Amino acid sequence: MVKGSPVPGAGRTSLPPFLVRFVATFGFTGMFPIAPATFASAVTLGLFWFAPPLPLVGWIVMLVLLTVIGTYFAHQAEQLYGHDASPIVIDEVVGVLLTIAMLPHTLGVYLIGFFLFRVLDVVKPPPAYQFQSLRGGFGVMADDVMAGIYGQILLRLAVHFWPAIGRG
Repeated sequence: MVKGSPVPGAGRTSLPPFLVRFVATFGFTGMFPIAPATFASAVTLGLFWFAPPLPLVGWIVMLVLLTVIGTYFAHQAEQLYGHDASPIVIDEVVGVLLTIAMLPHTLGVYLIGFFLFRVLDVVKPPPAYQFQSLRGGFGVMADDVMAGIYGQILLRLAVHFWPAIGRG
């Protein structure tokens, strides 16, 4: 399927359309007219900056729940917007949070994490590129989860080799 192309049953969802739109577009940040994925990633990190630090278990629970919820709502949103349409940004939320997960809560980590994730999400190194061809919400989410994993590895290496990034 081509990105943004209509899907069978387009326009119908098993949930209230407002709820699907609200979750899948991350509070309508996906409706931003210019680079909605980048905007949603920045908003996510901006909001998360003010959240209290999470322990390891908190990160794991949050990321698993967001991935499961995101996959379901992305699948529903494809009925409204088409396959992996640009307003669906819940995948960027998960990917960018996965990039910074369990790393120091510093401006350097957040800024470098943001740029790493965005580049990896656009470039889609294998197998991220192949994952986007999966059907439904899995295809929407999987490439961004993979970009987030790549981002996590690269950011963790950056913090290890340049410790100043991880110091506030």
